[in-house]
Amino acid sequence: MTSVSPFSIAVVGAGLGGLVLARVLQLHGVTVTVFEREPTPSSRGQGGSLDMHPESGQYALETAQLTAQFRKVARPEGEETKITDKHGTVVFEDPSPEGPPSRDEQGPPRGDRPEVDRGQLRQLLLDSLHPGTVHWEHSLELAHFSDNNAKVSLTFARPSPSPSATFKFDVVVGADGTWSRTRQLLSPAQPTYTGVTFVDIQLALGDDANEGKEEVATAASRAELATLVGHGTLFALGDSRAIIAQRNSGDVVRVYAAVRVPLGAFDVAAKEGEGATRAAVLQHFDGWSPKLRALIDAPGAKGFVVRPLWVLPSGHKWDTAPGGRVTLLGDAAHLMVPFAGAGANLAMADGADLGLALAKAKTPSELLERVREYETAIQGRARGEWEESTQNMDVFLSDGAPAAAAEKMKELMSGGGPPQSQR
Repeated sequence: MTSVSPFSIAVVGAGLGGLVLARVLQLHGVTVTVFEREPTPSSRGQGGSLDMHPESGQYALETAQLTAQFRKVARPEGEETKITDKHGTVVFEDPSPEGPPSRDEQGPPRGDRPEVDRGQLRQLLLDSLHPGTVHWEHSLELAHFSDNNAKVSLTFARPSPSPSATFKFDVVVGADGTWSRTRQLLSPAQPTYTGVTFVDIQLALGDDANEGKEEVATAASRAELATLVGHGTLFALGDSRAIIAQRNSGDVVRVYAAVRVPLGAFDVAAKEGEGATRAAVLQHFDGWSPKLRALIDAPGAKGFVVRPLWVLPSGHKWDTAPGGRVTLLGDAAHLMVPFAGAGANLAMADGADLGLALAKAKTPSELLERVREYETAIQGRARGEWEESTQNMDVFLSDGAPAAAAEKMKELMSGGGPPQSQR
Protein backbone atom coordinates (compact mmCIF):
# COMPACT_ATOMS: atom_id res chain seq x y z
CA MET A 1 0.00 0.00 0.00
CA THR A 2 1.32 3.44 -0.89
CA SER A 3 2.16 5.65 2.06
CA VAL A 4 -0.31 8.43 2.80
CA SER A 5 2.17 10.10 5.15
CA PRO A 6 4.63 12.77 4.05
CA PHE A 7 7.03 11.63 6.78
CA SER A 8 9.52 8.78 6.81
CA ILE A 9 9.18 6.93 10.12
CA ALA A 10 11.59 4.64 11.99
CA VAL A 11 10.92 2.60 15.12
CA VAL A 12 13.92 1.54 17.20
CA GLY A 13 13.03 -1.73 18.92
CA ALA A 14 10.83 -4.67 17.89
CA GLY A 15 9.18 -5.27 21.25
CA LEU A 16 5.43 -5.40 21.69
CA GLY A 17 4.91 -1.63 21.70
CA GLY A 18 7.07 -0.99 18.65
CA LEU A 19 5.38 -3.77 16.70
CA VAL A 20 1.88 -2.54 17.55
CA LEU A 21 2.92 0.90 16.33
CA ALA A 22 4.25 -0.53 13.06
CA ARG A 23 1.10 -2.60 12.53
CA VAL A 24 -1.25 0.36 13.10
CA LEU A 25 0.79 2.59 10.77
CA GLN A 26 0.70 -0.04 8.02
CA LEU A 27 -3.05 -0.46 8.44
CA HIS A 28 -3.30 3.27 7.64
CA GLY A 29 -1.05 3.00 4.61
CA VAL A 30 2.00 4.52 6.28
CA THR A 31 5.45 3.13 5.48
CA VAL A 32 7.52 2.33 8.56
CA THR A 33 10.92 0.75 9.21
CA VAL A 34 11.64 -1.14 12.43
CA PHE A 35 15.21 -1.72 13.63
CA GLU A 36 15.96 -4.50 16.12
CA ARG A 37 19.31 -5.46 17.64
CA GLU A 38 18.42 -9.16 18.00
CA PRO A 39 19.62 -11.23 15.03
CA THR A 40 16.38 -13.20 14.56
CA PRO A 41 12.86 -13.36 16.03
CA SER A 42 13.80 -16.51 17.96
CA SER A 43 17.34 -15.69 19.06
CA ARG A 44 16.29 -14.81 22.61
CA GLY A 45 13.54 -15.98 24.95
CA GLN A 46 10.77 -13.40 25.21
CA GLY A 47 9.79 -13.84 28.83
CA GLY A 48 6.76 -15.24 30.56
CA SER A 49 3.04 -14.76 30.48
CA LEU A 50 1.16 -11.46 30.27
CA ASP A 51 -2.37 -10.59 31.30
CA MET A 52 -3.96 -8.39 28.64
CA HIS A 53 -5.95 -5.53 30.15
CA PRO A 54 -9.12 -4.45 28.30
CA GLU A 55 -8.30 -0.73 28.39
CA SER A 56 -4.72 -1.06 27.16
CA GLY A 57 -3.38 -4.34 25.78
CA GLN A 58 -6.69 -5.53 24.37
CA TYR A 59 -7.48 -2.03 23.10
CA ALA A 60 -4.16 -2.07 21.24
CA LEU A 61 -4.89 -5.45 19.68
CA GLU A 62 -8.35 -4.28 18.59
CA THR A 63 -6.82 -1.13 17.07
CA ALA A 64 -4.31 -3.37 15.28
CA GLN A 65 -7.19 -5.59 14.05
CA LEU A 66 -5.66 -8.64 15.70
CA THR A 67 -8.27 -9.56 18.31
CA ALA A 68 -9.35 -12.76 16.59
CA GLN A 69 -5.75 -13.96 16.30
CA PHE A 70 -5.11 -13.09 19.93
CA ARG A 71 -8.09 -15.11 21.14
CA LYS A 72 -6.66 -18.22 19.50
CA VAL A 73 -3.61 -18.17 21.80
CA ALA A 74 -5.08 -16.48 24.89
CA ARG A 75 -5.58 -18.47 28.10
CA PRO A 76 -8.50 -17.16 30.21
CA GLU A 77 -7.76 -19.82 32.83
CA GLY A 78 -4.46 -18.05 33.44
CA GLU A 79 -6.28 -15.45 35.54
CA GLU A 80 -6.28 -17.90 38.45
CA THR A 81 -4.37 -16.40 41.39
CA LYS A 82 -3.18 -17.92 44.66
CA ILE A 83 -1.21 -16.51 47.61
CA THR A 84 0.50 -18.66 50.22
CA ASP A 85 2.78 -18.03 53.13
CA LYS A 86 6.32 -19.44 53.15
CA HIS A 87 5.01 -22.71 54.57
CA GLY A 88 2.66 -23.22 51.62
CA THR A 89 -0.54 -22.39 53.51
CA VAL A 90 -3.04 -20.74 51.18
CA VAL A 91 -4.22 -17.33 52.44
CA PHE A 92 -5.94 -16.13 49.26
CA GLU A 93 -7.28 -17.90 46.22
CA ASP A 94 -9.16 -16.66 43.19
CA PRO A 95 -9.98 -19.52 40.82
CA SER A 96 -9.84 -19.25 37.07
CA PRO A 97 -13.04 -18.03 35.42
CA GLU A 98 -15.25 -20.48 33.62
CA GLY A 99 -16.88 -19.52 30.36
CA PRO A 100 -16.96 -16.04 28.80
CA PRO A 101 -16.25 -12.86 30.77
CA SER A 102 -19.02 -11.98 33.19
CA ARG A 103 -19.59 -9.26 35.77
CA ASP A 104 -20.49 -9.99 39.34
CA GLU A 105 -22.14 -7.46 41.63
CA GLN A 106 -19.00 -6.40 43.46
CA GLY A 107 -16.23 -6.09 40.93
CA PRO A 108 -14.98 -5.91 37.38
CA PRO A 109 -15.70 -8.55 34.74
CA ARG A 110 -14.20 -11.95 35.51
CA GLY A 111 -12.36 -13.47 32.61
CA ASP A 112 -11.59 -10.11 31.01
CA ARG A 113 -7.80 -10.30 31.44
CA PRO A 114 -6.72 -13.50 29.69
CA GLU A 115 -3.08 -14.53 29.77
CA VAL A 116 -0.86 -14.99 26.74
CA ASP A 117 2.77 -15.97 26.38
CA ARG A 118 4.86 -12.96 25.47
CA GLY A 119 6.64 -14.91 22.74
CA GLN A 120 3.37 -15.96 21.12
CA LEU A 121 2.07 -12.40 21.23
CA ARG A 122 5.24 -11.01 19.70
CA GLN A 123 5.16 -13.57 16.90
CA LEU A 124 1.51 -12.75 16.22
CA LEU A 125 2.49 -9.11 15.75
CA LEU A 126 5.51 -9.94 13.60
CA ASP A 127 3.37 -12.11 11.34
CA SER A 128 0.96 -9.21 10.82
CA LEU A 129 3.61 -6.89 9.31
CA HIS A 130 4.64 -6.53 5.70
CA PRO A 131 7.68 -8.67 4.79
CA GLY A 132 10.94 -6.81 5.39
CA THR A 133 9.48 -4.33 7.87
CA VAL A 134 11.88 -5.38 10.63
CA HIS A 135 15.61 -4.97 10.02
CA TRP A 136 17.21 -7.52 12.33
CA GLU A 137 20.69 -7.31 13.88
CA HIS A 138 20.78 -3.52 13.87
CA SER A 139 22.01 -2.17 17.21
CA LEU A 140 21.64 1.58 17.65
CA GLU A 141 24.97 3.25 18.38
CA LEU A 142 24.17 6.93 17.89
CA ALA A 143 21.12 9.11 17.36
CA HIS A 144 21.17 12.86 16.73
CA PHE A 145 19.19 15.63 15.09
CA SER A 146 20.42 16.72 11.67
CA ASP A 147 19.48 19.00 8.76
CA ASN A 148 18.52 21.88 11.07
CA ASN A 149 16.35 19.54 13.18
CA ALA A 150 14.34 18.47 10.13
CA LYS A 151 15.78 14.95 10.24
CA VAL A 152 16.98 12.44 12.80
CA SER A 153 20.15 10.53 12.00
CA LEU A 154 20.52 6.95 13.26
CA THR A 155 23.78 4.99 13.16
CA PHE A 156 23.58 1.24 13.68
CA ALA A 157 26.13 -1.48 14.26
CA ARG A 158 25.32 -4.45 12.07
CA PRO A 159 27.01 -7.58 10.68
CA SER A 160 29.81 -7.53 8.16
CA PRO A 161 30.56 -6.70 5.38
CA SER A 162 29.11 -3.31 6.39
CA PRO A 163 29.73 -3.13 10.14
CA SER A 164 27.83 0.15 10.50
CA ALA A 165 25.21 2.10 8.62
CA THR A 166 23.58 5.51 9.01
CA PHE A 167 20.02 6.40 8.01
CA LYS A 168 17.99 9.60 8.21
CA PHE A 169 14.27 9.77 9.02
CA ASP A 170 11.69 12.48 9.52
CA VAL A 171 10.33 10.80 12.67
CA VAL A 172 12.02 8.38 15.05
CA VAL A 173 10.25 6.49 17.84
CA GLY A 174 12.28 5.05 20.70
CA ALA A 175 10.79 1.69 21.60
CA ASP A 176 14.18 0.48 22.78
CA GLY A 177 13.42 -0.30 26.39
CA THR A 178 15.15 0.22 29.70
CA TRP A 179 18.50 1.47 28.41
CA SER A 180 17.07 3.39 25.46
CA ARG A 181 19.60 5.34 23.43
CA THR A 182 16.80 7.19 21.70
CA ARG A 183 15.68 8.60 25.06
CA GLN A 184 18.96 10.51 25.32
CA LEU A 185 17.69 12.91 22.65
CA LEU A 186 14.82 13.96 24.91
CA SER A 187 15.65 13.36 28.56
CA PRO A 188 18.65 13.04 30.88
CA ALA A 189 16.76 10.54 33.04
CA GLN A 190 18.49 7.23 33.76
CA PRO A 191 16.99 4.08 35.33
CA THR A 192 17.69 3.49 39.02
CA TYR A 193 17.80 0.18 40.85
CA THR A 194 14.79 -0.55 43.05
CA GLY A 195 16.59 -2.76 45.55
CA VAL A 196 14.72 -5.81 44.24
CA THR A 197 16.18 -8.51 42.01
CA PHE A 198 14.34 -11.31 40.24
CA VAL A 199 16.04 -14.58 39.34
CA ASP A 200 14.17 -15.98 36.33
CA ILE A 201 13.79 -19.77 36.24
CA GLN A 202 12.04 -22.06 33.76
CA LEU A 203 10.49 -25.37 34.72
CA ALA A 204 8.87 -27.86 32.33
CA LEU A 205 6.04 -29.89 33.87
CA GLY A 206 5.04 -32.00 30.87
CA ASP A 207 5.30 -35.78 31.00
CA ASP A 208 8.30 -37.38 29.33
CA ALA A 209 7.61 -40.05 26.74
CA ASN A 210 8.72 -43.59 27.64
CA GLU A 211 9.73 -42.75 31.18
CA GLY A 212 12.00 -45.24 32.87
CA LYS A 213 11.67 -46.42 36.44
CA GLU A 214 14.22 -43.89 37.63
CA GLU A 215 12.10 -41.05 36.21
CA VAL A 216 8.86 -41.98 37.97
CA ALA A 217 9.66 -39.95 41.06
CA THR A 218 10.50 -36.95 38.90
CA ALA A 219 7.18 -37.28 37.08
CA ALA A 220 5.34 -37.47 40.41
CA SER A 221 7.09 -34.35 41.68
CA ARG A 222 6.22 -32.51 38.48
CA ALA A 223 2.57 -33.38 38.97
CA GLU A 224 2.75 -32.09 42.54
CA LEU A 225 4.29 -28.83 41.37
CA ALA A 226 1.63 -28.47 38.67
CA THR A 227 -1.07 -28.77 41.33
CA LEU A 228 0.73 -26.29 43.56
CA VAL A 229 0.98 -23.64 40.83
CA GLY A 230 -2.45 -24.25 39.31
CA HIS A 231 -3.56 -22.72 36.03
CA GLY A 232 -2.42 -19.16 36.72
CA THR A 233 -0.04 -17.47 39.16
CA LEU A 234 1.16 -18.50 42.59
CA PHE A 235 2.59 -15.88 44.97
CA ALA A 236 4.46 -17.50 47.86
CA LEU A 237 5.33 -14.64 50.21
CA GLY A 238 7.23 -14.06 53.42
CA ASP A 239 10.33 -12.47 54.94
CA SER A 240 10.15 -9.58 52.42
CA ARG A 241 10.77 -11.97 49.53
CA ALA A 242 8.72 -14.09 47.16
CA ILE A 243 8.61 -17.12 44.93
CA ILE A 244 6.30 -16.23 42.05
CA ALA A 245 5.34 -19.14 39.80
CA GLN A 246 3.41 -18.44 36.64
CA ARG A 247 1.89 -21.05 34.35
CA ASN A 248 2.74 -20.58 30.67
CA SER A 249 1.52 -22.55 27.70
CA GLY A 250 2.98 -25.95 26.87
CA ASP A 251 3.17 -27.15 30.51
CA VAL A 252 5.92 -24.63 31.26
CA VAL A 253 6.11 -22.72 34.53
CA ARG A 254 8.08 -19.51 34.80
CA VAL A 255 9.41 -19.03 38.33
CA TYR A 256 10.67 -15.71 39.68
CA ALA A 257 12.60 -15.69 42.93
CA ALA A 258 12.24 -12.11 44.18
CA VAL A 259 14.58 -10.82 46.86
CA ARG A 260 15.67 -7.48 48.27
CA VAL A 261 19.44 -7.47 47.79
CA PRO A 262 22.15 -4.96 46.82
CA LEU A 263 22.75 -4.55 43.12
CA GLY A 264 25.16 -7.22 41.93
CA ALA A 265 24.50 -9.59 44.81
CA PHE A 266 24.31 -12.57 42.44
CA ASP A 267 27.13 -11.52 40.09
CA VAL A 268 29.74 -13.94 41.41
CA ALA A 269 27.34 -16.88 41.39
CA ALA A 270 26.08 -16.03 37.91
CA LYS A 271 29.63 -16.13 36.54
CA GLU A 272 30.03 -19.64 37.95
CA GLY A 273 26.89 -20.91 36.22
CA GLU A 274 23.34 -22.11 36.88
CA GLY A 275 24.29 -24.44 39.73
CA ALA A 276 25.98 -21.70 41.73
CA THR A 277 23.13 -19.28 41.09
CA ARG A 278 20.56 -21.88 42.16
CA ALA A 279 22.47 -22.43 45.43
CA ALA A 280 22.74 -18.69 46.05
CA VAL A 281 19.02 -18.20 45.49
CA LEU A 282 18.05 -21.11 47.74
CA GLN A 283 19.99 -19.54 50.61
CA HIS A 284 17.47 -16.71 50.61
CA PHE A 285 14.66 -19.21 51.16
CA ASP A 286 16.03 -21.21 54.08
CA GLY A 287 13.18 -22.32 56.31
CA TRP A 288 10.62 -22.23 53.51
CA SER A 289 8.42 -25.18 52.68
CA PRO A 290 10.25 -27.90 50.70
CA LYS A 291 7.45 -27.92 48.13
CA LEU A 292 7.97 -24.20 47.49
CA ARG A 293 11.75 -24.54 47.37
CA ALA A 294 11.21 -27.32 44.81
CA LEU A 295 10.11 -24.67 42.32
CA ILE A 296 13.73 -23.50 42.42
CA ASP A 297 15.47 -26.78 43.19
CA ALA A 298 13.60 -29.19 40.87
CA PRO A 299 15.99 -31.24 38.66
CA GLY A 300 14.52 -29.77 35.48
CA ALA A 301 14.73 -26.14 36.58
CA LYS A 302 16.96 -24.11 34.27
CA GLY A 303 17.76 -20.56 33.24
CA PHE A 304 18.53 -18.78 36.51
CA VAL A 305 18.81 -15.43 34.75
CA VAL A 306 19.44 -12.56 37.17
CA ARG A 307 17.16 -9.58 36.49
CA PRO A 308 17.52 -6.50 38.70
CA LEU A 309 14.38 -4.35 38.64
CA TRP A 310 14.98 -0.82 37.37
CA VAL A 311 12.66 2.17 37.17
CA LEU A 312 12.58 5.60 35.61
CA PRO A 313 11.36 8.43 37.87
CA SER A 314 7.67 8.54 38.66
CA GLY A 315 5.97 10.98 36.31
CA HIS A 316 8.91 11.00 33.91
CA LYS A 317 8.37 13.84 31.41
CA TRP A 318 10.32 15.53 28.65
CA ASP A 319 9.91 18.50 26.37
CA THR A 320 8.53 17.57 22.98
CA ALA A 321 11.32 17.34 20.42
CA PRO A 322 11.71 20.05 17.77
CA GLY A 323 8.95 19.47 15.26
CA GLY A 324 7.86 16.32 17.13
CA ARG A 325 10.64 14.47 15.31
CA VAL A 326 11.45 12.07 18.18
CA THR A 327 9.25 10.46 20.79
CA LEU A 328 9.16 7.42 23.07
CA LEU A 329 6.90 4.57 24.07
CA GLY A 330 6.84 1.74 26.61
CA ASP A 331 9.78 1.18 28.96
CA ALA A 332 11.83 3.83 27.16
CA ALA A 333 9.24 6.34 28.36
CA HIS A 334 7.90 5.03 31.68
CA LEU A 335 9.84 2.06 33.05
CA MET A 336 8.17 0.59 36.15
CA VAL A 337 8.24 -2.57 38.26
CA PRO A 338 6.13 -5.55 37.14
CA PHE A 339 3.66 -5.65 40.03
CA ALA A 340 0.52 -4.32 38.36
CA GLY A 341 0.70 -6.06 35.00
CA ALA A 342 1.01 -2.63 33.40
CA GLY A 343 4.32 -2.46 31.54
CA ALA A 344 3.59 -4.43 28.39
CA ASN A 345 -0.03 -3.31 28.34
CA LEU A 346 0.95 0.36 28.45
CA ALA A 347 3.61 -0.13 25.78
CA MET A 348 1.03 -1.66 23.45
CA ALA A 349 -1.49 1.10 24.14
CA ASP A 350 1.26 3.66 23.52
CA GLY A 351 1.97 2.04 20.16
CA ALA A 352 -1.68 2.06 19.15
CA ASP A 353 -2.22 5.68 20.16
CA LEU A 354 0.97 6.89 18.53
CA GLY A 355 0.20 5.00 15.34
CA LEU A 356 -3.17 6.72 15.07
CA ALA A 357 -1.60 10.09 15.85
CA LEU A 358 1.18 9.82 13.27
CA ALA A 359 -1.20 8.54 10.60
CA LYS A 360 -3.28 11.71 10.99
CA ALA A 361 -0.34 14.12 10.72
CA LYS A 362 -0.05 15.51 7.18
CA THR A 363 1.95 18.70 7.81
CA PRO A 364 4.89 19.60 10.08
CA SER A 365 2.62 21.63 12.34
CA GLU A 366 0.17 18.74 12.64
CA LEU A 367 3.03 16.39 13.43
CA LEU A 368 4.19 18.56 16.31
CA GLU A 369 0.65 18.91 17.65
CA ARG A 370 -0.15 15.20 17.43
CA VAL A 371 3.10 14.12 19.09
CA ARG A 372 2.69 16.66 21.89
CA GLU A 373 -0.87 15.45 22.57
CA TYR A 374 0.29 11.84 22.57
CA GLU A 375 3.12 12.52 25.03
CA THR A 376 0.87 14.41 27.43
CA ALA A 377 -1.60 11.53 27.42
CA ILE A 378 0.90 8.70 28.00
CA GLN A 379 2.81 10.59 30.67
CA GLY A 380 -0.39 11.15 32.61
CA ARG A 381 -1.67 7.59 32.53
CA ALA A 382 1.73 6.04 33.19
CA ARG A 383 2.22 7.93 36.44
CA GLY A 384 -0.76 6.28 38.11
CA GLU A 385 0.32 2.82 36.95
CA TRP A 386 3.90 3.48 38.10
CA GLU A 387 2.74 4.39 41.60
CA GLU A 388 0.35 1.45 41.86
CA SER A 389 3.05 -0.96 40.70
CA THR A 390 5.48 0.32 43.31
CA GLN A 391 2.89 0.20 46.08
CA ASN A 392 2.02 -3.38 45.17
CA MET A 393 5.68 -4.40 45.24
CA ASP A 394 6.17 -2.85 48.66
CA VAL A 395 3.17 -4.79 49.99
CA PHE A 396 4.01 -8.13 48.40
CA LEU A 397 7.68 -7.93 49.42
CA SER A 398 7.10 -6.73 52.97
CA ASP A 399 7.33 -8.16 56.46
CA GLY A 400 3.53 -7.95 56.56
CA ALA A 401 3.11 -10.33 53.65
CA PRO A 402 1.27 -12.56 52.98
CA ALA A 403 -1.62 -11.20 55.10
CA ALA A 404 -1.21 -7.64 53.80
CA ALA A 405 -0.87 -8.98 50.26
CA ALA A 406 -4.10 -10.96 50.59
CA GLU A 407 -5.94 -7.81 51.68
CA LYS A 408 -4.35 -5.88 48.83
CA MET A 409 -5.39 -8.56 46.39
CA LYS A 410 -9.01 -8.38 47.55
CA GLU A 411 -8.87 -4.63 47.00
CA LEU A 412 -7.35 -5.10 43.55
CA MET A 413 -9.85 -7.75 42.55
CA SER A 414 -12.68 -5.35 43.35
CA GLY A 415 -11.08 -2.64 41.23
CA GLY A 416 -9.49 -4.28 38.24
CA GLY A 417 -7.40 -7.36 38.88
CA PRO A 418 -4.23 -8.76 40.35
CA PRO A 419 -0.64 -7.80 39.72
CA GLN A 420 1.22 -10.05 37.31
CA SER A 421 4.92 -10.44 36.76
CA GLN A 422 5.97 -9.48 33.24
CA ARG A 423 9.60 -10.59 33.40
